[in-house]
Amino acid sequence: MKIHPNTEEEYEKPIDFIAFFYKYISYWKWFLASSLICIGMSIIFLKLAIPSYQVSATILLKDDQKGGGVPELNLLKDIGIINNKNNVENELDILKTSTLIEQVICELGLYVSYSQSKTFKSEQLYDAESPLKVSFNNKELYKLTQNIKLKVVMHPDGTCEFSGEHQGKEFKIIKAKDSHEATLPFGTIQFKKEYLKQENDITVNIEIQNPTKVSYSFLSNMNLELTSKNTSIVNITLTTNHLQLGKDFLNKLIEIYNRQDVNEQN
Repeated sequence: MKIHPNTEEEYEKPIDFIAFFYKYISYWKWFLASSLICIGMSIIFLKLAIPSYQVSATILLKDDQKGGGVPELNLLKDIGIINNKNNVENELDILKTSTLIEQVICELGLYVSYSQSKTFKSEQLYDAESPLKVSFNNKELYKLTQNIKLKVVMHPDGTCEFSGEHQGKEFKIIKAKDSHEATLPFGTIQFKKEYLKQENDITVNIEIQNPTKVSYSFLSNMNLELTSKNTSIVNITLTTNHLQLGKDFLNKLIEIYNRQDVNEQN
């Protein structure tokens, strides 16, 4: 029995794009709804997302032992009898201490944070962005065991309304237009208002924290690395939610470190 090969030419049918179009055009409502949902979710995500920035700076550490030192002491270190840290490592540890960071926090007033409630999230205010500045006695600051949260309403007539909760009790205090001090249940704060032409109330949310607690927060978001093993230059990287705040923090950190170095030499 002979099997004859199939010599019939096989061919593919051309795609009927018109029929394909009419087949799926009936689902246009679903396509439109899906697109709108995806766009809406993207907008909500962007509104709710907290921005994150990385700010970097370099600093030259004090290295008194670089290129010198007692030969006998260096020999003992080389053979492992003495294993002390070199001066660069000590200075690097100083940069990582909360004491130095706390000084930065206090000088910049970062123990107080400001924000305004928006439609989707709370927006952080820094420096000139806030229409109100608050300061608190340093001794009282370090006694704080809990964060203090205030809501300040600045009225068009110049008065300020301070409200919040302390030890489970709510309070509300209104200060006159020319006042610059408010005695609240947890202590006395000084405040300075920016003179704005306002037609409506301006609300600012304020949080006051112990500088030590704030310093730990900054330290956890800092990374310090020597640029190489044989150098005394350190690269500092800070992750922050506010770009200008991060820049000011690193600049102040370097300023205070260099200031302490000058003071030690005098």
